[in-house]
Amino acid sequence: MAKVPLPPLDVLMDAYLTGVKALTDPEEFKKPGSKGRLLYDRAAARYADPECENWEHELQLRRGFLDRRLLLVPCLSFWSSHPISKRQHSQAERAALLAFTANQFSLKLEAGLVKPVVLNGQEPTTAYHPYICNTVRVPHVGSDKMERYPGTGHFIVL
Repeated sequence: MAKVPLPPLDVLMDAYLTGVKALTDPEEFKKPGSKGRLLYDRAAARYADPECENWEHELQLRRGFLDRRLLLVPCLSFWSSHPISKRQHSQAERAALLAFTANQFSLKLEAGLVKPVVLNGQEPTTAYHPYICNTVRVPHVGSDKMERYPGTGHFIVL
């Protein structure tokens, strides 16, 4: 997986400040010693750390998802469908097809064979891929925990 680039401070701050410009002065936020500069320096330190594959991952996973108990996709239920088949299937056959397809995707994902999606000529981060299958969010005081069970291959079909 390619390392996620760290945008320059001005670009990152301008993007952030468009959403909070009514609450703070943009120039004050960028000054040396300010909270904005402190946050950027922390991100830059994570980016420079050779042990850290993705500087955004911990920020997004821990702070944005586990601490606040937010949905992975805000304001959206996870829903999937399948193409209409040329021949009719019983409910059991359809469940078997869905389970088989999901299992094949899970195996490809664990083997690292799922190619990243390209949006506007760029590949978004694939840091969330290990959490798509065989993962559960366990409630804890303070911050939830993610537990993974790779290779289990269990499915629930309704």
